Amino acid sequence: MESAVPLETFLAASPYTDPVDRKKLRFIHRALTAYARRQGRTCADLSVLELGCGVGAVTLALASLGARVVGVDVDAGDLAALRDDAQTRGLANVEAREADALVLDLGARFDVVIASEVFEHVREPQRLAEAAARHCRDGGLLVVTTPNGYGPWETVNSLKLAPRRWRWLRRILGKPAHDGRGREHEQRYTRGRLASMLAAHGFALEEAANSDFVFTVARALRRSPLWGTLDCWLADRVPHGMASGWYLALVHRAAGPPDRG
Repeated sequence: MESAVPLETFLAASPYTDPVDRKKLRFIHRALTAYARRQGRTCADLSVLELGCGVGAVTLALASLGARVVGVDVDAGDLAALRDDAQTRGLANVEAREADALVLDLGARFDVVIASEVFEHVREPQRLAEAAARHCRDGGLLVVTTPNGYGPWETVNSLKLAPRRWRWLRRILGKPAHDGRGREHEQRYTRGRLASMLAAHGFALEEAANSDFVFTVARALRRSPLWGTLDCWLADRVPHGMASGWYLALVHRAAGPPDRG
């Protein structure tokens, strides 16, 4: 059984407007719809946990499906914005919790766990993978989106950020040691490294897709309906190692007897 909520409604519930972000939402919608169909359920029957939800650009779309959605983040300001948006949109099925995903233990398992643009931000990604496994039921779905650590976007972005991380330069300028405050990237992944790390925690890769390609290095091109859409189209036609990022859907196979909860 598929969600009664069409893709257009799902997209409209999110403030995302860039072509690559809309492409990500389409992947998430397709992954959840396919998962619910395999379970003989609707998306509205699902429980969803989003790790590192931020202001809720993905969370709000998930809630539009009617699913019970819990979003966690360490930024109180972002969570306040999420709560306000959910209230404005009449989405009573969203719960926003201030918590560190690396040590999160809600004492519950969810049908679906989402980590969108989060794994690259943490210094201990293994702990984030452990948290995802701890909260995903056996046979549940994990959706991860992340940049290619050696793709066009990450390469250009790393070059831009490099000077602010040079300790010798900061000492000369009399500035304190740089602190990205969780907003900058701490990890650079290959798809194989990411998939292997998740596999060690019981997640089997089911589907993968490329995000965008080379135009994404220029913000104006990335946001352009024409060039951004073309870039996403091109990304689907190059090897994954050349893309600027990936979307992954994985199934959790926990050790021990199946979790019926």
